[in-house]
Amino acid sequence: ANAATLGCAFGTRGELNVNGVWKLPDAGCQTALSTWAEDEALFHPSAVVVEMGYRDEFDWSWDGTLEHLGERAFDTYELQQIERYVTVLSRGGTKILFLTVPFTDPPAQANGAPAPAAEPSRHFEINWMLHDVAAQHPGVVSVLDIDHTISPGNQYAATLNGQDCRFDGIHFTV
Repeated sequence: ANAATLGCAFGTRGELNVNGVWKLPDAGCQTALSTWAEDEALFHPSAVVVEMGYRDEFDWSWDGTLEHLGERAFDTYELQQIERYVTVLSRGGTKILFLTVPFTDPPAQANGAPAPAAEPSRHFEINWMLHDVAAQHPGVVSVLDIDHTISPGNQYAATLNGQDCRFDGIHFTV
């Protein structure tokens, strides 16, 4: 079963900067975790695979204050949000597999500067958080580092083995 809700992040607080426009998270993002929990109760999977975290690398505005990965309050909040996913989705013994967030090549900002989500420090921070949460829940939570395949040499790759991998710098090509 696929309960994916595109455009969501672990965080749902405030607004995020999407290509220079401050936006609330997409409507389905506020209820995505509860939707996943309902689907899990219906399907009784032995494992849930979670690929999320790219939008957590964006700049966020909390009541007019700029926040992002690498700042203490934001990092604390992000870890709590990732823990929420573990708590909700591991009920009944379901295993959780987080996929790491691969390097991306998002469009540059309007002023030509690289998008904040392309900063390696944010990439490493969100993936460290996934590994940290997994370490707190051995036997329940695992992390699969897809960067080894998707981002060889720790950098974005649009093609792999001569095949298109990501059509827009972010999303995977079918």
